[in-house]
Parts: sequence; structure tokens; C-alpha cells
Amino acid sequence: MIPKIIHACWLGSAQMPQDQRDYVEDWRKLHPDWQIIVWTDEMFAKYLDDSAFVKACLARKKYGFLSDYFRFTVLHEFGGVYIDTDVELFKPLDEFLNCKMFMGFIFDSSIGTALIGSEKGSPLMSEWRALLESDFEKKGDFTVSNDWITKYFLDHYPDFRLNGKRQSLACGIELYPKDWFERYQVNKKSGGGYAEHHCAGSWKDENAPAWKKVVRALLPRGLVSAVGHKLFLKKTPYYSVYLRHRREK
Repeated sequence: MIPKIIHACWLGSAQMPQDQRDYVEDWRKLHPDWQIIVWTDEMFAKYLDDSAFVKACLARKKYGFLSDYFRFTVLHEFGGVYIDTDVELFKPLDEFLNCKMFMGFIFDSSIGTALIGSEKGSPLMSEWRALLESDFEKKGDFTVSNDWITKYFLDHYPDFRLNGKRQSLACGIELYPKDWFERYQVNKKSGGGYAEHHCAGSWKDENAPAWKKVVRALLPRGLVSAVGHKLFLKKTPYYSVYLRHRREK
């Protein structure tokens, strides 16, 4: 069973934006009997190793990529639910705790990592952290976690289908459609709608252009989410696999 703990992190010296601070306060209101921990550099320092990945993240101030290392570490050490600070929750998450692990799609052709629930001591969290470090040592550069975790599912779980649909895998992982934890839910009758990931992009070198922020502010949220999904779906690295799996009955 997954413990009632929400983990988030804010690394580096910059101040957390007000909208993200508001999201965290909403998490507290929705989960009055949960422990909510927003980890800082000082709190997390003792869990950092001397790997090339960690050293590069700190030296280049790549805190968005360091948060990948963080989420796998704290979920292995304590269990609970990791949430990116740019995730807005609309419903409590209590109903998802009676499993070994849960997460969702960000696109129909890609696994999302902005919200992950896991039991304490999960071997998978330890393995993913090791893969994160070994991948960096091979390439000498950072890789967005959605891509390599999607590949991990394809390589390791024969019953997994890259189709964006609800799945209960034999390994004990529960997967949910994109509009449960990542994308804004348009069809309110389809279930889900627990969260929206606003994709602030702290892992990028630059913030979103001003025109994109204006578009997001002016257009309906459902339209922005639907258009965004259409634009990025074909750009994901395993889109061809998605097309094949989607055709399966």
C-alpha cells in the first residue's frame, strides 16, 4: 500500500512562482490527513551521490533534471506520491493508494512522470535512478524522462500497450489515461480529471515564449490541452509504436 505522503521539490535559489505555491496549498486542502513535504536543497543534500549525473545537474543548474533523480530517490526511501510543483490537483488521491504503483500517460504515445505513486522500497524506483545515471554516463547529456521511461515499459512489460488507455499491468503498476493526471479533462463524464500538469518546463533552458503564455491565458483550457496533444503526439519518439498498438483489439 502507498503511504499518505506527497513529495515535491524546489531546488536552486530561485523563488517558487506564486501559482505553483498556490497549487501546493490546494494539495494540503485536498489531503488534510496526509503529510505534504516540499523538499529543498538542504533537506535533500544527504541523499545525493557523487555520480556524474548529479555533479552535472548541480554544476549546470539543471534542477528540472535533478528532480528526476529526486522523485525516484524519495519514493524508494519513503513511498508516497511524487508531484511536480506545476501540477494542479482537483480531487484527492486517496483511492489510488491500494496498489504498488500508479502513474499516467502525458500523451497517448508517452508515459508521464509529473505524478507518480509508489510503495516504499520499490525496486523499480531504485532501478530507474540507476538507469538515469548510467544513461547520462553513456551520452554525456540529459534525456527527458518521459522518453526513456516509455521505452522501459515497452522493453520490460509484454502486456503494456502504448495506446493511452487505462491498464493494470501484471507487475502491479496501474496506468491511467492522459486526462487523469496530466492533461486538462474535456469530457467530464469519462472519469479522471484528478489533476492538470501545466508544464512550466523548469528542465528547459528558457521559459515559454510570451506569446505562448498569452495564448494559454486567452483560449479555453480544454482547447489548449487538445491542440497541444495534437501538436506533440506525432513528435514523441515512439509514435509509430502507438499507431500499431492503437490498431490492436
